[in-house]
Amino acid sequence: MQSTQAMLKLGKGSAFVKSRLRPLPQYEDIWEADIQPIVDEQDHIEFWMGMVIEQEHGGILAIKSLDHSPTVNDLASLLYNAMYRPLTDDRQHRPTTLLLRRSPVWDELLRHLRELEIEVVSTDALPAWNEAAHEYGEGQARFFRNLATEPTSRGNGPLSASLKEEIIMSRSKTATKFSVGDSVRVKTGVTDPDFPDIPFGGWLGDIAEVEEGDPSTYLIQLSERTLNSIHPVYRNRCERDGLELEQIWLLEEDLETDDGVPTEIEQPTSISTEPLSMDDQDDRIRAIFGLTSNDPLPDVDDESLLTYYQYLIANLTFPFKADYMKETGPFSRRTKQVTVEGLGDPDDPFIDDTYGLFCSARKEKRNVDLALGELEVKRGQPNEQLVDDYAYWFCNWG
Repeated sequence: MQSTQAMLKLGKGSAFVKSRLRPLPQYEDIWEADIQPIVDEQDHIEFWMGMVIEQEHGGILAIKSLDHSPTVNDLASLLYNAMYRPLTDDRQHRPTTLLLRRSPVWDELLRHLRELEIEVVSTDALPAWNEAAHEYGEGQARFFRNLATEPTSRGNGPLSASLKEEIIMSRSKTATKFSVGDSVRVKTGVTDPDFPDIPFGGWLGDIAEVEEGDPSTYLIQLSERTLNSIHPVYRNRCERDGLELEQIWLLEEDLETDDGVPTEIEQPTSISTEPLSMDDQDDRIRAIFGLTSNDPLPDVDDESLLTYYQYLIANLTFPFKADYMKETGPFSRRTKQVTVEGLGDPDDPFIDDTYGLFCSARKEKRNVDLALGELEVKRGQPNEQLVDDYAYWFCNWG
C-alpha cells in the first residue's frame, strides 16, 4: 500500500525543510494532528482529511484533503504548513508538544520532529481534532470512519464557521500559474531561503510537483546546465544537511516561464562561513578534521580513522569505565562494565575496516580488545563526550 511503502522526503526536494523550521521561535503550545478517511453512509471512502488543530482555542493551523491513502510525506507537509504558514495564527512558530494519533505510517517522521525540539505524544486522545471532525461530519452528512460518533464535551464552539470555510478552501482547486512539466527559470535576485548568500537567479528546471495553497509552491527538477553551474559551497552544504541537490522548492512569485533565451546563472559574490560551535556535535567533529561549517563530515575510511585515532589518543584520559553490550542470545543482550586502558600502540594502531578503532580493556579480570564505537560512557563521566562523538560519526558516516 502507498501509505506503508512511501519513504520520508526531507530537505529542498520535499515540502518539509528542517533548516527553515529550526530558526522559528518555539511557544508553549499543544497541537493535535491526524489524517483520517471521510466515508459516506455506505462506508465508501470519499477522500482523506488532514488537520492540525491548536488545542487550547481550537484554531485550525493547517488543513489538507487527499484523494489517496496518506503517506508520511502528507503528514510532514501538513505540519510544515502549520508551522511555516499557519491559517489561523499570524505567528510562524514551533509548538512545544504535538499530539499525534498512533500509526506506524508516521514513525519515520518522529525523530525529525524531536530534532526540532517538539515533544511528540502518540495517543488516540485528540479532543480538539475530534471536535473539528464531528462538526464537519454533522454539517456535511459524512463521517470519519475511525472516530466515535458521539460529540465531544466541547460542544458547538467557535470552531464551526472557520472549519466550514477552511474545508471548502481545501477541497477547491487553487489557480496556479504553472503545471507539472512546465519549464521555468528563477527570477533574478532570488536567493536560497536557507542560505541567503547563495543566489538562485537564472536557475532552470521543470516543475515536478505543485503544492497548491496561498501562496502555491513548486518542486523544480533542476536542469543539467544548472547543476553543472552550482557553486561548490552549495554542494557541500546540501551534502552536509542531507538536502536534495537536484531539486528545490520555491514560491510562485520567484519563478517565470523559461522562454529558451540563454540567461546568466547568478553566482555568489561573498560566501558566509559561520564559526564552529563546540556545543554542536557535528561542529566538534568538523574541528577534528580541520573543516569549516560549510563542509560535510568525512566518510569513515582508513585515513579519517587514523586522523580520529590521533585526536583521541591525545585527548582521552585513561583508564576509564564504560559499558559494553554483549549478545547473550538471538533476542537478548546483557550490559557488562569494562575498564578501558588504552587505544593500543600509537606506532601500530588497531584499526579495522568494519569495526573502526579498537581499544584495550579489562573485562572480568581478562584483557580484551573491543570496538570503541560499541562502548558507552555514563552521562557526566570523563570522556563521555569524546566517546559519544566518535560513535556517532562512525555509525552514521561509516
